[in-house]
Amino acid sequence: IFYFSELIRQAEAYGLLEEYTQRYGEEYGQTFSYLSDHLMFLPQFGREPTAREDVLAMERQLDESGPYYRIAPDMATDELANIIRHGDILAIVSDRKGEDVLKAGFVFKQGEEVKFIHASMQEKKVVIDAFPSKEEMRKGIRLFSIH
Repeated sequence: IFYFSELIRQAEAYGLLEEYTQRYGEEYGQTFSYLSDHLMFLPQFGREPTAREDVLAMERQLDESGPYYRIAPDMATDELANIIRHGDILAIVSDRKGEDVLKAGFVFKQGEEVKFIHASMQEKKVVIDAFPSKEEMRKGIRLFSIH
């Protein structure tokens, strides 16, 4: 599994979680090409003769399994903070061409405060941060509940 959306699709098929972004968000034109555009940086794929075709087929399947939804930063209001539940998964939509999610983690509520638990690349450990700022989620967020 190379894309977060593929992980979500499989988890939904098994009844493990449900995306609820579409209830509060808007459809956007998500396409998948980041992996196939960067295969030259993944030498393990160079040893497999059909790797490029396999990756392209997987990306095409993801493209066709949409539509995809996001909650834009201007829609992430205090009202949305009240709707999001402790333990939900929050994914920050990527602004890189062909990539779906930049970062994902869990919603952590402490009283009225909504925080974000995620693996920090900078700190090299799991951290509890403030809810992502509008700048961090400039392309939007996606939300999922665990069953």
